[in-house]
Amino acid sequence: KLFITRNYHLTDESFSIASPVIEDVRMTFTNLPIPNLNGKSSLKRFEANHCRNAGQLVYNSGTALNPVEVYKLNNCVNLTQIYISNSTNLSTGTGGSPNGGLHGPLPKTFTNPNLQVLRLEAVRLKGGLVSDDGNKNDLTFNPNNDVIPNTLFEGNGTKLRDFRINSSYFHIGKVGTSVFTHTPNLEIVRIRSNKKLTGELPNIGSCGKLRYLDFYNNAFIGNAYSLSSNESLQTVYLHVNQLTGTIPEYKNLPRLQRLRLNQNNFTGLSRFNLPKLIEFRAHINDITGTIPSFADCPKLRFITLFNNQFTGYTSGAIAQNFQLRLFDVSQCKLGQNALNNIIDDLYENYQASGSSRSVTLNIQNQTGTDQEDITFPNEQQ
Repeated sequence: KLFITRNYHLTDESFSIASPVIEDVRMTFTNLPIPNLNGKSSLKRFEANHCRNAGQLVYNSGTALNPVEVYKLNNCVNLTQIYISNSTNLSTGTGGSPNGGLHGPLPKTFTNPNLQVLRLEAVRLKGGLVSDDGNKNDLTFNPNNDVIPNTLFEGNGTKLRDFRINSSYFHIGKVGTSVFTHTPNLEIVRIRSNKKLTGELPNIGSCGKLRYLDFYNNAFIGNAYSLSSNESLQTVYLHVNQLTGTIPEYKNLPRLQRLRLNQNNFTGLSRFNLPKLIEFRAHINDITGTIPSFADCPKLRFITLFNNQFTGYTSGAIAQNFQLRLFDVSQCKLGQNALNNIIDDLYENYQASGSSRSVTLNIQNQTGTDQEDITFPNEQQ
């Protein structure tokens, strides 16, 4: 095992590890670059956190015309964990260039057949492949190439359980739609790009064990997932994208607790049957029509639908949600009848539940056509 920690004075561009039997390498708070560990068959775990001069995990040892990919963890066949995080420093790097932190392209394939955990979070990766010249700036990167390639786990992803990647420096481009067809045991996936990644959502139909899905703050387009093959899901975060169409009629998801679809471009909302759902957020969309019933989601506590185009409300929609804590439908187009029905339902809910809990209701700033002025008794002439 090799642990190097809390020493930013350590700086050596030629840093390497000669031992052929090294099993565990952990680097934290150092200026050392990620060493080339190619072929270290005993290596089981690699971590590099808060490494200002991490450099590249993948680089081109050839030329622009004849690129040769070098993946520093290539053929580490027993490697189970890669964890590189908080490596975004811009002020350090060879020759004063802004090469601090983990940057550059991705490998064509992670050639680690036993890999279970791959976390590349808060880094400066641009993505793409060496053959795309992943170090190019956004103006010269071919937008037809995938930033996260379809081949990333091809032939080596069957044991992967946890994949998280978070970079605000990605090229503007797509995620390969079949990248997760090679990861049947995936349980956790997080991709965040600060709106750099676009195109359609990648296919997750092969990920029947998926529990946590987080694609927050990208620029994905197209329809939302149907989730018909993902019955193990507990958390779905697709908020802050550019998804369109009608939010599906979600059902047969017995474990789903949190569903965030807010800040997209959805135009429709269907009724759900989600017995464990606690949180549903679909605010700041363009959803029209009638707010559906949530009677089949008895555990709901938080419902946010504000900043939409709703014009109606299904009577009884929240009357049976006895754990409700927040219902926000402000800044919609609800008329007076709809607002009255909401208040009646909450009163019925309160009486039936026999609970002393409080519920926050926000119905402000409606633009419905049948609004009425409310006159309180002490204001009557």
